[in-house]
Amino acid sequence: FPTRRSSDLGLLHPIALALSAAHEAGIAHRDLKPENVFLCLSGDAHVTVKLLDFGMAKLLGQGTQSTHKTRSGAPMGSPRYMSPEQCRGVAVDARTDVYSFGCLTYRLLTGMPPFEAATALELMMAHVSASPIPPSHRSPGVPSELDEPILKMLEKLPDARPATLALAMESLVAAAERAGQGPGHAGPPSALLL
Repeated sequence: FPTRRSSDLGLLHPIALALSAAHEAGIAHRDLKPENVFLCLSGDAHVTVKLLDFGMAKLLGQGTQSTHKTRSGAPMGSPRYMSPEQCRGVAVDARTDVYSFGCLTYRLLTGMPPFEAATALELMMAHVSASPIPPSHRSPGVPSELDEPILKMLEKLPDARPATLALAMESLVAAAERAGQGPGHAGPPSALLL
């Protein structure tokens, strides 16, 4: 997985829009990961980003939260991108996708997820209790201005994260602009793969 430039943040915008639309409809995706992001190349080399696999999506009831467990009580999701509340198997809401979006952003820019471990259990425990290394410390090409909005999405408590994907993306774009790098993307499709 190659390290991306912060100028590749344009790839994230359509994902944020799709998730925001789902959240407005009362749906949490709950399984955001690179494998569920599809890049389509048109004849004129235009890249369209599509969010796939709403198979684990959950309708969020008014004023209620949904749990993220199988019938056996095991947490569901992809451990590298699961929120702390998913890892603990407790109630989740749309902010679980904000956390996973933070993990996806981290990987897009550094070439690696925020946490790695030998086992799925150790990985889930890291999401619950470990502090991620700032992205700019992981990859020299990531401006330090991007650390704060990304780490804010990776807060352990849902209430400490941006309330919506729109707010998260707004902070990210503003940080990229402060760093002097716009949110557009360029390059051949092979260089843009998540």
